[in-house]
Amino acid sequence: MQATPYFIQVSDTHLVADTSLESYGVNPYKNLERIIAHISHLGPPPAFVIFTGDLISDDDPQSYRHLKLLTDRLPSPVYFTMGNHDLRRAFRHVVLGEESPGSEPYYYAFDAVGHRFVVLDSLVEGEVAGTLDTAQLTWLDDMLTDGSQQPTVVFMHHPPVATGVDWLDAYAFGNGDDLVDILAQHRQVQRVFFGHVHMPIQITERGVQFTSVPSSAYQFGDTVTAPKVCPGSPGYGIVHLFEGQLSSRVIYL
Repeated sequence: MQATPYFIQVSDTHLVADTSLESYGVNPYKNLERIIAHISHLGPPPAFVIFTGDLISDDDPQSYRHLKLLTDRLPSPVYFTMGNHDLRRAFRHVVLGEESPGSEPYYYAFDAVGHRFVVLDSLVEGEVAGTLDTAQLTWLDDMLTDGSQQPTVVFMHHPPVATGVDWLDAYAFGNGDDLVDILAQHRQVQRVFFGHVHMPIQITERGVQFTSVPSSAYQFGDTVTAPKVCPGSPGYGIVHLFEGQLSSRVIYL
């Protein structure tokens, strides 16, 4: 029997230049090293691995060098999303190898295993909350219109809808309604996967499903009204692609 194709979502790696440094009781570098080793032993390998933002945490390009060295160990193609802690120029230079990188939003699409995968850039540099510029929304709408018959999955860092966790929702997404308007009109969009929240959350808004995963570094607690950060268990998401259906779950180490 042929294996069901699947992909992996890793989020909020929060690497820093000093690989021995701990944050909130965990070592982000060692946690990510463990996760990459775990993924590398899966069989068959995933179709791809995507990292949904907050790749680094300290504004140091050296942190991206650590990220690239670790992710180069993966046996599958690797894709990245920008998060609020990321720096586009440094990321483009170190990870993508661009000699003269710009700071323009990093959004794109790729096709794999019969699906289209769309990667959005919700980063507003210097801000915690995210938004999508008009050009990106127009690009998304046009692409979804042209590919209306192709099952589609969207990735981004920030949740564009309310999570129900008050202290997270205090940093509201700038134009989430505009994004949901577009997604709700294109029924081929099967799911939106996001990061930022350091915990698994499932949200349905106007028929669109949104899913997050734990951080590979430290976790956010389940308190609703006040911030709580704790070591917790690092984890990642695994998503199987059936014909017309997605099945996702979280793997904890």
